[in-house]
This record gives sequence, structure tokens and C-alpha cells, in this order.
Amino acid sequence: MPTTERDIHASQIQDGSAQSGRHPYQCTDGQSRFVDFKNEGLTMEVRKSYEGEPLVLNAPAQGFQYRSANLSAHFRNTNLVLVTSEGAKVVCERGRKR
Repeated sequence: MPTTERDIHASQIQDGSAQSGRHPYQCTDGQSRFVDFKNEGLTMEVRKSYEGEPLVLNAPAQGFQYRSANLSAHFRNTNLVLVTSEGAKVVCERGRKR
């Protein structure tokens, strides 16, 4: 049974119960984020607006953190946790958008 947001999304795509696409998150910094998963879940594109320019993060394998030059991301249960290179942390909950 899938236990993380990435696993849930991957299983829903495989069984046809969900479509691939941009997923809305509401974050503790008061901003929304929109997330796309690509490359069999190893690439995450994070946007601050639905049509905004993506910040691309990559993971070396399933279960590892996603990373870019100045941001890392991982899932804690179904929450997306973003951490800047300075250590600032933002927690985002899926499905809630303003």
C-alpha cells in the first residue's frame, strides 16, 4: 500500500484513477505551490503559480530527496517539505489552494 504522496500519485497514475498534472499545495509561508512529477517520479517541478516558471528538482532514486542548487524537497507522510540552502523550511499540504 502506498504511504507517501509520491507513491500515492504513482499508483493512481498506474491504475488510471488519477490523471497526471499539476498538483496544488498550500504552504506554511502563505503561498501556494503547484507540483508536477516527471521522469517516473525522479523529477519534480515546483511552481509558485499555476503557469509560473518551474524550479526543477531531481532525485537520484526513489525514496531520496529531490535537490536543486538552492532547494531540497522531501515528503513527510503526505506533506511536501521544502528546505532552502540557508535552512529555511516550508511545509506544504496537498489539495489546498487559495
